[in-house]
Amino acid sequence: MEPNTSQRLLIFDLVTTGHHVNYMAQLVSFYRRHQLSVPVTLVVNRRFAEYYRYFSDSDVDFSPGEIEILPITQAEEQELTAPRRLLGKYVRYFKEWQLFCRYTEQLRASHGLLMFFDTFRYPLLASLRRPACGFSGIYFRPTLHYGSFEGHSSSRKEILAQQLEKILTARLLRSPKLQSLFSLDPYAVEPLNRLSSSSKVMHLADPISIPQKKDHDSRRLREEMGIAPHRKTFFMFGTINGRKGIYQLLEAVTQLPQPLHEKLCIIVAGKASPSEREKLAAAIAATRASAPQVQIIEKFEFLSDDDMQKYFEMSDVILAIYQKHVGMSGILLQAAAYQKPVLGSNYGLMGEVISRYRLGLSIDSAVSQEVAAGLEKCILGNPQNFCSPETMETLVAENSSDLFAKKIFSECCHL
Repeated sequence: MEPNTSQRLLIFDLVTTGHHVNYMAQLVSFYRRHQLSVPVTLVVNRRFAEYYRYFSDSDVDFSPGEIEILPITQAEEQELTAPRRLLGKYVRYFKEWQLFCRYTEQLRASHGLLMFFDTFRYPLLASLRRPACGFSGIYFRPTLHYGSFEGHSSSRKEILAQQLEKILTARLLRSPKLQSLFSLDPYAVEPLNRLSSSSKVMHLADPISIPQKKDHDSRRLREEMGIAPHRKTFFMFGTINGRKGIYQLLEAVTQLPQPLHEKLCIIVAGKASPSEREKLAAAIAATRASAPQVQIIEKFEFLSDDDMQKYFEMSDVILAIYQKHVGMSGILLQAAAYQKPVLGSNYGLMGEVISRYRLGLSIDSAVSQEVAAGLEKCILGNPQNFCSPETMETLVAENSSDLFAKKIFSECCHL
């Protein structure tokens, strides 16, 4: 298909952790499979290619006429990462906004897409500089509607934050160059649109790649890892740190009745910073000393897709006990795709999704006693009884990678 040279979509994201590169890979895959004609440039971090290979079967050396990868310059990266004592992260947000505006001019873009809109709200409100074209953004963490969720009790601090969000977002939506604001939270769309007469906010699927079933022998894998058949296996993965609830989990283990210790296996797998590893090692050692019959397996390194699938298939329960997590979590979608029950946080959108789609048990994950009670229910009962395969399939279908990419390209390129 001949390229439409009157248009150029600029997709801007300088983060390489978590979902960021995966989302880019989903867009590239859709673009290639459907042979889209609009030229697209990805403005990315200089380490983008290093991470991209984890999420795609292809490399970043695309053929002429396809998506262009444009890493920012070394000087631009140094300017962004220069240490600053005062308001460091906010200074970076303003610098990144200036870069985005600069690249819309340099590339003569017809539209710009901010893959993580949240950090650009303050620069946009300050109106220091405007992009050379219309733009859209993906809003990950709206919270203004959390008080409407059943069972949610907002603290005074959260209520004030929600009121501030309403005021700021109402102003943002009046920006003439903001074309569309995509929300990964479907329940936030209506409350956000009520703030403006323009109805710029629309739901965007949170893309999930359906796992390709492989012939893994889960029983053999458990045997190789030394996991006895009578143990219930709980799997925590991702970037392992305090916000994942790992320390509440380890404390909860010691609070379980003694007879349950020999029935429990916990697998913790994923990347952790060097300083976090030291802290984790000490906490795990303390838990082992207090509850020596509990089996804890840790693997602090990046998981390949194949390794992650093995862990999912051999696990009885997926742990998503985030601490006050705002927004959606890919872990819930992965668990639903693998038809695995979740023991997760009851806070905000995560709690609402676990409840509405019957993904498992939701608890106050900030309280170790609540985590212990959830573990006990799963150990003594059949965790599959806490979830619904049918609603899990519905959640996965509603968040396909094709729905995600099609929405973005149709809105940003009018395809």
